[in-house]
Amino acid sequence: MRPTTFVSAHHVPTRRVRSRFSPQRLRRMRPHTLRRVVGIAVLAAAVTIGTLDYLAPEAGFVRVAVTARSLQAGHTLTQADIATKDFPRDLVPSDAYREAEEVLGKTLAIPVSAGELISPTRMVGPTLADALAGQPDSKIVAVEPDETGVVSVLRAGDIVDIIAAATEKGAAAPLAHRARVVNIVDKKIVLIALPSGAAEVVAAASLSSPLTLLISG
Repeated sequence: MRPTTFVSAHHVPTRRVRSRFSPQRLRRMRPHTLRRVVGIAVLAAAVTIGTLDYLAPEAGFVRVAVTARSLQAGHTLTQADIATKDFPRDLVPSDAYREAEEVLGKTLAIPVSAGELISPTRMVGPTLADALAGQPDSKIVAVEPDETGVVSVLRAGDIVDIIAAATEKGAAAPLAHRARVVNIVDKKIVLIALPSGAAEVVAAASLSSPLTLLISG
């Protein structure tokens, strides 16, 4: 009688599976066949990467601060005015604010619509002054024109000339040429961006004589 052989229930016979594209087989392939295999592998990798980008779009996006609603120039931003949103990285300016906390308490220089990116050039401040005046170290000066009627027709972005009105101490004198209006406050005070030097001249003149604004084309 032949001895009985017991096989464990956990033992599963296996056989070695050879890779279809083992190094030995790749070496034996003809050049054009090998190129075809490599091309298929590259295409598959590209499709995989594209699929991953589609499934995880945040890889090409960046989260930034945006306005949660439409706001008027002169408005001071509060938490209710700010939201965050993912934008394509290539469309986001380098100076765009990323967090809501960065813009709390800042004042808008121009009207904005809901969902707009928030950046320093939209806020009253030195960055905006430099951008509007076209020179570094520019400043924003508050001017209360002698003729209030002109204020009612001014808008942010308008270009004006600033004239010191004639007084008992002297004749009328031009102070600044082609200055840009930043904002109008309380329907009587005009915020104007001026280069350093001209800003100080206008501010000093406003203490001793009325100022007139001429709207420039």
